[in-house]
Amino acid sequence: MAIAGRYDSLTAAQAEFYQAILLKEFLSKNKLIHFARKIELPLNSGATTSVRRYTLDDISTTPIAEGASPNATPIGVVKVSMTAKKYGGWSDFTEEFNDFALDKKIPIYVRKYGQQTARAVEKVGFATMIAGTNVVYGGGRTATNQITASDKFSYALASKIATWFRDNDMEPVPLPAALVGEGMEGAEAFICFVTPKVGSQIRATTEWRQQHQFHKPELIAKGIIGMIDGVFFIETTNVPVTTDGSASQKVAKCVAIAEEAFAMLDVMGGAGGEEGAKADIIVKDPSLAGGPLNEKSTIGAKIFTDFARTNEKAVLRIEVAEVDAA
Repeated sequence: MAIAGRYDSLTAAQAEFYQAILLKEFLSKNKLIHFARKIELPLNSGATTSVRRYTLDDISTTPIAEGASPNATPIGVVKVSMTAKKYGGWSDFTEEFNDFALDKKIPIYVRKYGQQTARAVEKVGFATMIAGTNVVYGGGRTATNQITASDKFSYALASKIATWFRDNDMEPVPLPAALVGEGMEGAEAFICFVTPKVGSQIRATTEWRQQHQFHKPELIAKGIIGMIDGVFFIETTNVPVTTDGSASQKVAKCVAIAEEAFAMLDVMGGAGGEEGAKADIIVKDPSLAGGPLNEKSTIGAKIFTDFARTNEKAVLRIEVAEVDAA
């Protein structure tokens, strides 16, 4: 296969190279999976596995009498099942596009498929996260159908997230260097995923601007939210947005997490390996996909994975109006 020439099938070496490109794009565009607990699923072992979380009740504060044995402290195991599911898509190219287009088509579309696969998988993950029952609403509302355009994400709401996790004895998570930027590597925080519109609401608050005017003022220039009261905010367009607010108001279903909030299925033996997903790039030349006259080639990508909430207290949904800050 000549990259600049005709669009043919991939050799094993080429497939490995392009799968590396696919995964690089996938991992750079998918922000949610950086915080997932990876659960391995060996090949040829069935499609379903379980993730377990171990619990231990509080130790009694009653003094132990001399010569007496205290009651046993109860332990527990929370078991959650996960089943590998396949996601992906494909595109075809005409003979004319194959023969006459000037661009190097395979690298371009491998990157595109890496980006789009990341978006699809992150959306699946967020759908799992927002299905939990713990929720707070903007503007002091008590239900989704009460939310209006004025119920934006306030600074006080950010503080409420941190307080909620602390009240439930949840621990913060380490911040990945790939997402937080220089100077914050190794720090820990609770994480909150918001839409760009909700991010603009936070940056528009007087409290946020005052906080960053003298400490890390570069965040103002770059438009990065950063951390508020122990909560680190990450913007992504894949946070779910619905139209079930008051008078069909758009509602952003933002997601906040603490440590051990969720798991992601890692199908071992695929290109994803330890990164948490089995991903493949598939190319077929006209002799395989082109029909009677060998007129078309195809390219596609697929990925096997699944998500599960592993600690309900470590997941909090925040519902606010999906509107611009102004």
